[in-house]
Amino acid sequence: GIHAATKNSIYNSNENYTIINIDIDSQYPSLICNYDLFPGGFSDNSKERFKKLLKEKNENGNKSLKPLINNFYGSILQKSSKYYDLEKGRAICYLGEEIMFRYLLLLIEFKGLVLINVNTDGVIFLVDNQIKKDVLDVSENYFRDLGLQYKVNEFKKIFQKNINNYLAKGDEIKIKGDILRYGMNLDKAKIYEDCDIEKKAIINHFINNEKIEEYINGCSDLREFLIYRNIGDSFDSVVQKIGNIDMYHSQSIRILASKDKKYNSIYKVKGNTNVLVNSLPPNPRVVINLDDDYKDLDKDYYINIANKHARDYVRGGNLMQLKFIPLCKDSKIPIKDFSYKNPL
Repeated sequence: GIHAATKNSIYNSNENYTIINIDIDSQYPSLICNYDLFPGGFSDNSKERFKKLLKEKNENGNKSLKPLINNFYGSILQKSSKYYDLEKGRAICYLGEEIMFRYLLLLIEFKGLVLINVNTDGVIFLVDNQIKKDVLDVSENYFRDLGLQYKVNEFKKIFQKNINNYLAKGDEIKIKGDILRYGMNLDKAKIYEDCDIEKKAIINHFINNEKIEEYINGCSDLREFLIYRNIGDSFDSVVQKIGNIDMYHSQSIRILASKDKKYNSIYKVKGNTNVLVNSLPPNPRVVINLDDDYKDLDKDYYINIANKHARDYVRGGNLMQLKFIPLCKDSKIPIKDFSYKNPL
């Protein structure tokens, strides 16, 4: 597929420029219907039923149908599925890539348009308001001729770390990526509630321009500071040295960063082997009862973590490299790429 972005970038709409997001509705299911790319063995009656479901989802906004419709494409490439059809599955991918590639070629003809984020089924760009209507007209004609429906959203701001991590503010706040959804523990089980204070401080910093340290220092709800870890049943126990005492914890723990150095690292134990639990504060205090006294809460730890992640969203260069990667190693289709320079 096609993926590209200007890394470490911040863009703002103003009286001269607007950030626009073009998002194709159910791209792969639509291509399946429009170009009869249904898998072999899919009956005519099933095809009509699927088309009706897609129409209901796109035209009437029935979001409950989205997982069913989108997962159908995945079943075409799933070997255990009755609808497995590698040839059709690859054809759908390549067609989607070609459609987006040709659309980008139309966009970069406009002077005063900057590509910000390009994905399989959408693109975000900054456009001069003097040519905005022309760009939207070209987009409308292009996707209408292909029988594809799409949405147009305008963002007031976008803060982008990379292709998979950005925060955008329009009529609503749009978040893409793990950092602002799951917080610190990205390499382990992803928990939405993990270290909420960090995520909320970053979002508030970008959207409302409030300093991270002011937001965190002003929060008194301990639940916002909780860090969750689920050790798993493959280990025998969880142990932590508190002062000179070995304290054993449950497999699922809640933690607060503490200033008290008596709280040492936490280890998961299997037989005679101790394995350090990573991505924890230097002095992790396991929380049993939130009504206890937690005056030793180390808010500086959370401030430093939030500032570190926020710094990933800083303005970088305006050079974007677009790469079209073959879907399998033995693909005969060559890799195509080109560089796109900011024309402003």
